[in-house]
Amino acid sequence: MTTEPLKKTPLHDLEKKAGAVFRKYAGWLIPDHFGNAEDETRCARQAAGIIDVSCRAKIRVSGKDRASFLHGMVSNDVKKLKSGAGVYAAILDAQARILADLHLFCFEDSLLMDATASLTQKIITTLDKYIIMEDVTLKDVTGDYAFLGIEGPASPKLLNTLSEENLDTLTSYAHKKIKLGNFEPEIFKLSFTGSAGYYLLIEAGLASDLWGFLLKQGSTWGLKPIGAAALNTLRVEAGIPWYGLDMDEKNLLPETGLNHAISLDKGCYIGQEVVARLSSFAKVNKKLVGLEMDTDHAPKAGGEIFCDGKKIGYVTSSVFSSALNQWIGLGYAARDYAAPGTRVSVESGGQVQARVVSLPFVSCRKT
Repeated sequence: MTTEPLKKTPLHDLEKKAGAVFRKYAGWLIPDHFGNAEDETRCARQAAGIIDVSCRAKIRVSGKDRASFLHGMVSNDVKKLKSGAGVYAAILDAQARILADLHLFCFEDSLLMDATASLTQKIITTLDKYIIMEDVTLKDVTGDYAFLGIEGPASPKLLNTLSEENLDTLTSYAHKKIKLGNFEPEIFKLSFTGSAGYYLLIEAGLASDLWGFLLKQGSTWGLKPIGAAALNTLRVEAGIPWYGLDMDEKNLLPETGLNHAISLDKGCYIGQEVVARLSSFAKVNKKLVGLEMDTDHAPKAGGEIFCDGKKIGYVTSSVFSSALNQWIGLGYAARDYAAPGTRVSVESGGQVQARVVSLPFVSCRKT
């Protein structure tokens, strides 16, 4: 059995020169950090970080039936989307279990899906089996583009200045073409850190030059590259679950608290009846919660959560937050034990004392 070679993003060589330490992820080689993940986390919280997420799936959906088809396949409203708008949504099975989560962006001639890299083929295969007579075409265009994030409180001023536009008017998931120096990327209002965030989609062949331009011009605002390790800490601090870590086919969408992925008045889609029944978050059996843990070592994902000797849940992600100076995590707790302030313990080579807390851990001002 031959092993497929790892894919590299268009910025791999530049990132290597910048001191990136790489790791494997979903068939890709991605930057884990550029020397010190904690410093990178701090940079993104206090100024701005640039991150290469070109490995994320990009699937172009075309054909005259594209909107009506996807409207019946995902949990949010697609028919209402106008060009330049977007939504966050999920693909569910009939029991409302999560097959994939994704962003959907509307263009004049197509819809563009953005999802975590591990879901590329799964999304295409899942949707393709429901295309019968509809005029719908799915195309993986991931390799055609680079996708660069600018995350952090300085990102609005940085990009407003460099583009000479007022990007403050962009609402969540909205997008438009802008001019940055000699480049014309599509910019998306999007954040994986809970802070102000923008993502730039540009042809793969132009990515290296755009990266260099942004780092040079952005130095005034403290812009520095950050890797996947820092991004993981930032998104846990923001209480943002990731598919494959904090949710998968075992989870019902309402358990995650991702209510912005759900339209309750759009009509029928796969899993809609169960979602409607559980539309009150209080009705699910377990809920995604935050955990502050009294420990000086990394609690393991999958570690069981106990309360008064009873198993009541499990940990899905854990990171050390320098902002809070403690280990924090995401996990699922049974409904009766999910209230903030509940004292619990986590199995991690022994019992670690912990508290259930409200999400997000770190509240960031989006500007």
